[in-house]
This record gives sequence, C-alpha cells and structure tokens, in this order.
Amino acid sequence: MGEREMILVLAALLFFSMTSLTVNRFCLQNDETMLQSELQYYAISLAQSIIEEAKTRYFDLAVETEPPPSLSQLPNLFTYPLGPRWDESYPNFSDVDDYHGLNLTITNNTNPSARVNYTVRVQVGYVNETNIDQVVTYKTFYKKMTVIVTSAYLPAPVVLSHVFSYYEF
Repeated sequence: MGEREMILVLAALLFFSMTSLTVNRFCLQNDETMLQSELQYYAISLAQSIIEEAKTRYFDLAVETEPPPSLSQLPNLFTYPLGPRWDESYPNFSDVDDYHGLNLTITNNTNPSARVNYTVRVQVGYVNETNIDQVVTYKTFYKKMTVIVTSAYLPAPVVLSHVFSYYEF
C-alpha cells in the first residue's frame, strides 16, 4: 500500500471517529434531556396534586359550619394567622390555609434503581383582590397557594400557584 492509500485510510478513520463521537454525544444529550423532562414532569405532578387536593377543602374554617356566616361578617371571621390547627396534620386538613407551612419529602419510587427525593413546600397567603400577586397581611376573600418543588436533580425549582376564592364555594 502506497503513501496515498495510507493517507486516505487515515483520513477515513479520522472521519469515522469524528462521526462516531458526534453520534454518541447526540445520543447522550438526548438521554439527558429525556431524563430531565421526566424529573420535571414528576415534580409538576406533585405540585399539581397538592393544589387539586386543596381544591376539595373548605375555603376557611369559618365557613365550615352550616349555615355559613353571612357575607357581612366576612372576611373578618376568616382564619389568621394561616396554618393548621393543633389537632390537624397532613393529609387530614379541613381548609385551604391548613396547607400553609407544609413541608414534605417525597421519594419517586417508579424506578427502584434511580430513586429521586423531592422536597415540597407550600405557602398560603391572603392576596389583594385587585392584584393577586400581592400577598397581604389582612383578610380577604382570596387566598393564594404557592407550591414549590425542589430536588437535587432539577435545574431549577418547580413553582405552581393557584388562587382560591371564597366565591367559588
């Protein structure tokens, strides 16, 4: 084999190895993206499940009675400060504000070889009726729940919010 053929063989090997490395890098990035999406999807589902669960609860302890207080007495009778009563614990909450301060650690057991721990934190606060992004220190007919899910494997926390209105009930 001559010099020219040897150079062509070396060039072909170089081209093949570069193509092989590029394909391997693409496959690795694709796998990483799919795993990242799966982890984020599970975190979103955790946050959404907390919000959906809270939707089945009363707006406030003051309106759990039958008949509920008259509208003229509200929102003065609403709970403040927010949080569970001494005799309540998760998941046996009766109203939305009981979720305030909830901290859970949940392990994803769908894949036994790759268990992932998620930390779920919940914040509930009264919000301004004209600006639902503004949490206020006085009682209103609106409560905003913010669920924050973090994990060592997530690039950023997953944050979902929902505004509960007394008028929905």
